[in-house]
Amino acid sequence: MSANANNNRKLNGYEARKVRAVLDELLSSEAVSRHIEMLVMQANKPDTSAFARYAGMVLRDAGGKALQASPQSSTLRLRHPGNGKLVRITCPKGVERQLGAIPTIENAINRLVGIGLAIEDGRTGTVESGPNGNAVDHGAVNVIGTRGLAQASDHRYAHVLLPRTDALGHATPAYFNELDWRCIDNVASNAQSVFSSSYYSNDRLSLLGAQGKAGGDWDMRTRLAWILENLELPFRFTYRFDCDAQAKTACVRFVAPGAASFPSLALDDATGRLEPIGALAGEAARAYALRLGALVAAACFGSGKKVEHALVIAEGDDIEPFACLFERAHFAKRTLTALATGALTHPDLRFAPDLVGKALQTERLEFGDVRAELVLGLLPNRQIEPWEDLRALPAPLEQLFRARRVCDIDAQRYHGGNEAVIDEAKADSADSMMAAIAYLENIVESETHKLAAPDSCPDTRPLFCDHAASRLAVALLDDEVSVGSQAESFLNTGEDGLAAVDDSLRFFRAPDALFHAHVGLSDLYQRSDDMQAAERQADRCIALGPTCAISYLRKADALAGQKRFAQAANVLIGGLRCAIDEGDCAVLYHELALLFWRMRKGRESAACHVYAASLSGPYAVKAAATARRLRANDATASLVPASAHEAALAIAKLGIPVVPGKAAHALIARAAIGLADAGAPRAAAPYAALLSRHYKNDRVTLAAFRSIQFGIGER
Repeated sequence: MSANANNNRKLNGYEARKVRAVLDELLSSEAVSRHIEMLVMQANKPDTSAFARYAGMVLRDAGGKALQASPQSSTLRLRHPGNGKLVRITCPKGVERQLGAIPTIENAINRLVGIGLAIEDGRTGTVESGPNGNAVDHGAVNVIGTRGLAQASDHRYAHVLLPRTDALGHATPAYFNELDWRCIDNVASNAQSVFSSSYYSNDRLSLLGAQGKAGGDWDMRTRLAWILENLELPFRFTYRFDCDAQAKTACVRFVAPGAASFPSLALDDATGRLEPIGALAGEAARAYALRLGALVAAACFGSGKKVEHALVIAEGDDIEPFACLFERAHFAKRTLTALATGALTHPDLRFAPDLVGKALQTERLEFGDVRAELVLGLLPNRQIEPWEDLRALPAPLEQLFRARRVCDIDAQRYHGGNEAVIDEAKADSADSMMAAIAYLENIVESETHKLAAPDSCPDTRPLFCDHAASRLAVALLDDEVSVGSQAESFLNTGEDGLAAVDDSLRFFRAPDALFHAHVGLSDLYQRSDDMQAAERQADRCIALGPTCAISYLRKADALAGQKRFAQAANVLIGGLRCAIDEGDCAVLYHELALLFWRMRKGRESAACHVYAASLSGPYAVKAAATARRLRANDATASLVPASAHEAALAIAKLGIPVVPGKAAHALIARAAIGLADAGAPRAAAPYAALLSRHYKNDRVTLAAFRSIQFGIGER
């Protein structure tokens, strides 16, 4: 099948107003499913306008007729297009999965909107001869593009050749079908503007005071996320991506629309009538996916001036997975030239994916399962495990983490032991407490004997951290860590009397087994009523893990066991001074609230419970339950702050740190962006995950953080 493309003529105002009327009624309808059903019924009525009949055909083939039969269809609402945004169908959570046709219907409506924009924006302009001898109106239509580039680019509009009409005012469904296909043909028409987007400023280069370097990893990721989030496509564009500024490479894996997202009819030149495309629908989907791949490759190159390679991987229900590898110079010279001359918009390519593949002029085009070595070969830094990364940290990160090497900041894995043996020893204490203590002391002796600074970093000291946030919290330490110094210096000198930060101190990763053996010993000694020994072991926990909440919990528990409640409370407050993770903060506030209650400080206790409830983790849930009970009790209801904000003000007046705050988020941003720019995305991933929770409404920043976390691998 092919299509005529002769005289480029506009519809007159009467026909254009009919198109606009149909679209306005559809987009403003309160009963969306009922209006779609009405349009479907008009598909076979010759007394209605040609566009209404074509709209009915499109919505019918997209599954619109089945909507009305579903009781959930009444919950559908249309979110109107505006500022370049496309139509979205909204419905209650869970309903979309039950109504499987929603994405296809949404795509159909957006295609109809694209036709309306084409007719509305189409105007008589400078007409020149196109590459195929066709007349091209340079005042043509805006169908797809990139929002935000209009002010900075001359390539805003897709130059779609409007179909021929035999007589003005007498358009047929075939006219709108041909215009529908031409809009689809032009999916990559704005590749030039997308390719050039790296020359514009990047507003997201700085985040929470953390500044990424121009041309660095964070710069590339935020630029690429911005471009991909702002592509104007008629369907929901889902993708994953990864970048490596050092390797000058960007990779995108996207889901291409299936055959149901395309017109089911096309004009047959032999008969002059619209005919079902049948088996050719799958070919159309594959041809479209390849052309869309060219636009995505332009986005990869647009993410940075120094990007030399772009790998585009496509997958979908109706296409064979494929990978296209482009090289920048050849892409600019060959692929963009092919797009500019209309080589990828010719009607003969609509159902010929093999011809589209040749026209793309790729460096490499592979169909089938994409081999991992192709991806990892282009992204060498993605392969390096953080605990095996011996590269030196850049000076700003060395100061932030107080570490020499990337592997020293790892808090996810250590080869020197695990806490399972500690749990087993504690379980054995039911039979023999002394035997369990002896077992753990042997572990301490053995691990301490082996504990030594790496030869490459002889001036470093051991540090245990149970997760990434506690590893970063080393930047908040108040003085040089010795046995119990963090808690005891706070206890003895007060919150303003801590020593200055020792900038020269650096740490290497301490074994899990050594730290957990000290934790277990503190607990066992306390259960044996040897409180002084329990306290000494807790001090060693603080010395080895000064940013871990469990260190301060053990110390406070040992003090509380001696009824030294005020000192125990001060220890927990000392722990809050270097807390970042919300789960750690919640447990410290929860335990502090219990201590305040034992000290008959009900107002302070209630404030800690309410604030802890605003955080995350199991102890936040416990604190929320306690706060509800206090509010329900007439004797204590007046003690409970009305909100987390009021609770924060109350605990701040007591001299208790209100954490985590903006300063913590700024530290996390410095870690995530700094490690990404240093070419260590896997080491940066935990910090990107922490910040992702705070950027759920910023799709660009969220996409950039998720690219650091997951790359193009499985989520």
